[in-house]
Amino acid sequence: MRLFIALEIPKEISRQIYIKSYNSPIVMTRLKEKNMHITLFFFKDLSGENTDHIINIINHIHTKAFNVSIRDINVFSKRNPRVIFREISEGKDKILKLYKMLATNLDDMDVPIDTHKLFPHITIGRIHRMNKEIIGSMMDYIQTNNNNNDDIKFICNRISLFTSTLTQTAALHSRITTKRFTD
Repeated sequence: MRLFIALEIPKEISRQIYIKSYNSPIVMTRLKEKNMHITLFFFKDLSGENTDHIINIINHIHTKAFNVSIRDINVFSKRNPRVIFREISEGKDKILKLYKMLATNLDDMDVPIDTHKLFPHITIGRIHRMNKEIIGSMMDYIQTNNNNNDDIKFICNRISLFTSTLTQTAALHSRITTKRFTD
């Protein structure tokens, strides 16, 4: 089963990010606003036993809600960009602390994890075909736009475990469990 642990984004914030992405001239397949989140861990193929361990770990998280600000648009790999995202400008330290705590707990339960370095972000779209001219104009747009961006702020107050099912048109996400953070 394909699963991921993510910090959820309030619906009104997802909507705001989605609308702003449509004001962009960047040609991309935009993520549906209901699928926007901050991924902490992705699991390609887990057993039911490991899923139960993850649910138990999430249910035992004790942390306070925290402020998150989103600002700049960016891409992974400026040479051959495939993913466009919004950067987390505030709250990154809290996200990384939560990530490290979860990594330790997952490792203690022998749940196989990808030990990549987490770069907290919100994916807004994917790029499929690019040439050097389009990449250049896209990077110019991003540079100019980032100077004019206002922070989008929200309170991060829940973490969830989702299933992810790939279809021909998109990934379908279904929530398995959610843990609300204390105020």
